[in-house]
Amino acid sequence: YPEALVFAPAGRGDSAGGTSGGMSGATLGIALVPRPPEPPGLSGAWRVGIDFGTSNTNVFRQSTATNLAERWRFEFDRYLFDVTARRPTRDGVLREFFVPPEPVELPIPTSLRIFEDARKTHALLDYAIFFSTQYELPRNVHADIKWDGEEELNTKPFLKSLLFLLLIEVGLQRVARVTLACSYPKAFSLSLRSRYEGAWEGVVKELLDDPATAVFIRRQGAGTRGPEVSNPEFHTEGVAAGEFFASEMTIPDLADRANKQIAAVALDVGGGTTDISIWHRNEIVFDASILLAGRQISRLLQQSPRVLEVLFSPEAAHALEQKRNEPTAFAARLNVVLKREENAIRDRLIDHANNREVQWIRRVLAIEFGAIAFYTASLLGAVNAQLGGELARSIEGRAIRLHWGGNAAKLINWIDFGRYDEAGIASKMLNALLFNALKDVPMQVPAALLAEKQSPGHKSEAAGGLVVMHPVQQTWRDGGGAVAAADDDFSMPAGAAPNAGDAAAELDMPDDGAPGAAPGFSPDIVSGENVELTTGPVGHLQTVSGRMLFDGTRTRFRSTSLDRLKRFVEIVNYFGVRFGLFTEDSKIMLDARRQGQIADAVLARFVEAERLREGQRVIEPVFITEVKILLDILRTELR
Repeated sequence: YPEALVFAPAGRGDSAGGTSGGMSGATLGIALVPRPPEPPGLSGAWRVGIDFGTSNTNVFRQSTATNLAERWRFEFDRYLFDVTARRPTRDGVLREFFVPPEPVELPIPTSLRIFEDARKTHALLDYAIFFSTQYELPRNVHADIKWDGEEELNTKPFLKSLLFLLLIEVGLQRVARVTLACSYPKAFSLSLRSRYEGAWEGVVKELLDDPATAVFIRRQGAGTRGPEVSNPEFHTEGVAAGEFFASEMTIPDLADRANKQIAAVALDVGGGTTDISIWHRNEIVFDASILLAGRQISRLLQQSPRVLEVLFSPEAAHALEQKRNEPTAFAARLNVVLKREENAIRDRLIDHANNREVQWIRRVLAIEFGAIAFYTASLLGAVNAQLGGELARSIEGRAIRLHWGGNAAKLINWIDFGRYDEAGIASKMLNALLFNALKDVPMQVPAALLAEKQSPGHKSEAAGGLVVMHPVQQTWRDGGGAVAAADDDFSMPAGAAPNAGDAAAELDMPDDGAPGAAPGFSPDIVSGENVELTTGPVGHLQTVSGRMLFDGTRTRFRSTSLDRLKRFVEIVNYFGVRFGLFTEDSKIMLDARRQGQIADAVLARFVEAERLREGQRVIEPVFITEVKILLDILRTELR
């Protein structure tokens, strides 16, 4: 341990009393450093869950001492050792070049500051997590870090910086054993998953085996003093979210808790992906990931300057407008804006309720989140078919809830002017879509037993679930205060529009389409749409894989029927008008011209994927591809 620190002007020498540039004795002074008391012995164990996301990163821990699932908090005021007087100037320097002098509670934006691109050797000194919440990021700060593209090179330094800070707390708390658990999106290709796991394992090895590491740690089973730290274990975000919603440690109220012992659905809507997990008899029976999430909403706002002016403060709108042509930088700034101005946005949504732009964004959000609920019904139908109808029999007469989590899921609240209400428009729209899509499967669930539950702590689901979960054997490896509704609330008579006094009219649709069949089920992607391949037709409840869709470098995809997209739009339009979210003039248009435009764009996506190798192709449900194309069209029209 150092007995003293010698201070010298920057660039004038590396050692006490050294010389540089012809000058000798260029020292400013010396500070004696008292040796801290010998730390106590090690005790207890932690399980640490890490959810590294494109936009935000969160960490939870569970301690054997308290048996609580706690969100991580960096106690920087405890990590820093004062050798000079605490002054505002010093605190400003710390924030700009090191770490903030005050505590920081997670989640945090996924941002990395690199002081010198050519050198990434020492965490905190050469690079560090950037904790500021300012709108304009310095040039040496990288945001929206992900596993593909140019920002991939910054992923490992970010993970190393994060784990370094976590290990400091482990050392200070004198924890004896630490189990690391990390989440990843199910949408990862095999190549991305392999690189993700390899990067984490490499970071752990570097920090635990490097003798220069400041935190004195040892490998699990090693013979030196210090906490034992395991190699990371990996779970999909959908699995972790399901555990979060089902645990009494994270959801104290039984009425809000997922009943995975019978049947439950968890949805984690992040920046890049939405991860969906279906549970039955306390096991996860299906785990899916779709590329329909916060990124699509960011793109919609990016191309809608009038929406920015209405919803955000002038400072925030100006900061976002500066990055309108830079999607990554725009998404990073939007992430900070949404966190800083959440309450103010709620007030503006109410104040500008009749504004055309506000009405438009509320409708678009209903379309995106409604599409996720609609597709979830297809997943439930596919699972039920594979289980021989057992899922439907298990939930007969029981509630089925969609548990919404993830940072982007907070935007569901915008549909109800920033405040979620289980009897509000958003919940009714999602229930209506789920109810009618389940009828098509077919799975009849009483409307009174449908519910949409919002997470008590968005972006906590994956990290929190990782620390409360017990290891689960996945069946498929690859692949409250609300007013109860009645069936008639989600029904309408065949062939006729309901009238205001008709009690059998609110949440059902005319029965004019036969539900698709669900032949053999496999652990792949549920199509969600009726399509034609060169090998034959595929129904919307059937699964598809990369090998089914591609023959080497050629796609087998021929065309999409758009049947399910048309059904989805029909439901959205009907109930959008019924619940006052749409007008007759603002309903989604899906005429022959637009249908052809969407169908051609879907085929073009498959042709474009022919250029990629098999392990690089990300296969997504055809229905989700169709919805994303529709959202792009709607965005262009507003602009």
